[in-house]
Amino acid sequence: MTGTTGTALGAPAERREGRQKVTGTARYAAEYTLPGRAHASADEESPWFQAPREVEYHGNYDPTYDPMLQEPQYAPEEQYEGWYEEQAPEDFQQPSPEETGSFPIPVSATRTRELGEGGGSPEPNPTEEDYYQVFRKSIDGSFPTPHQFGEAVEATYRITLGPREAERMVNRFTNRFNAELEEDHIA
Repeated sequence: MTGTTGTALGAPAERREGRQKVTGTARYAAEYTLPGRAHASADEESPWFQAPREVEYHGNYDPTYDPMLQEPQYAPEEQYEGWYEEQAPEDFQQPSPEETGSFPIPVSATRTRELGEGGGSPEPNPTEEDYYQVFRKSIDGSFPTPHQFGEAVEATYRITLGPREAERMVNRFTNRFNAELEEDHIA
């Protein structure tokens, strides 16, 4: 190599628009209008790309209305107005716990228990068929391993299976599942 000095790519180019770009006065390619363009200019642009504009509303819609802040208004249908007034108040009241001798405690949205029964849900007692349904739901392209099956049973019934019991069930359920497939195929 010879010992030449200079740049490998050529002389630097003058940036005439540099000051305009920095000050914000430069025009960009989209701002130039050329005759015979195939696309629309900025002022002919679709209204979807234009800034939103204020439109005066002349209807009865109130944008400040919030239904959650309103008091509910219940009006009985005309045919039942008299019926409500004719009913005795006792017909609409639930008996008190003192009258029934029990005191229901809510456990969930749809279930109650009596005071003193304990707060836990009853112990699940899954049957062989329940375990098989867990096995079938655990099939994801291939049969579950005993460990995966044990985790699925624990997640479903909160029962921990021992490794040998899980392996025994997986083997039995795999054979049963294959037999059902063969039976369906033959039929």
